[in-house]
Amino acid sequence: MSNFITLSGKEIDYLNPDISQIDIEDIALGLARTSKFVGQTSTVYTNAQHCLNLVKLVPQELKLQALLHDAAEYCCSDLATPIKYTGHLDVYKLIEKWISSLILVKYTGMSVYHKDIKFYDRCLFYIEAYNLHAQLFRSAANSFQADTLMSASYINADVLVDVFKNRFTDLDFSVKSADEIKNEYLNVFNHLYST
Repeated sequence: MSNFITLSGKEIDYLNPDISQIDIEDIALGLARTSKFVGQTSTVYTNAQHCLNLVKLVPQELKLQALLHDAAEYCCSDLATPIKYTGHLDVYKLIEKWISSLILVKYTGMSVYHKDIKFYDRCLFYIEAYNLHAQLFRSAANSFQADTLMSASYINADVLVDVFKNRFTDLDFSVKSADEIKNEYLNVFNHLYST
């Protein structure tokens, strides 16, 4: 059986996903109840909070993509990044990418995320690690210079300063209920989707 049924009754067939079964309410609920860093943080921090914080880092034209960038995890869950890169999860990664693309098409009309989303997501990883997992931050900081994303051609010192200095103060790492997070996610979605 390759089907997953959401709380609202939508049926996601992992081997043949149907775009009509993707629902923003299900996405918001799933992300608001799924922990970032597989729960290994100093306080509760969900995938929805991560997406909301990413929205605060990116330029206006990327905000909706930023909000949706991890949306597939509402039905695929969030695996620890090192597990994803073991080389044994090709089918999982393909399904996650397929569902992610369908979500993007449904809500933005695009089929591929802008390349800068990955850059900002990686920057947010360092900020989150600093705020929520000191040991992970120390480990990650040691590899910061070696990070292939940091050497990409579209990244320069001005972009890094802008991300880390000027936009850092708006990020929210406070503990909230899943319902509060879900509602915040939906409010931001409705605002961005309508503009």
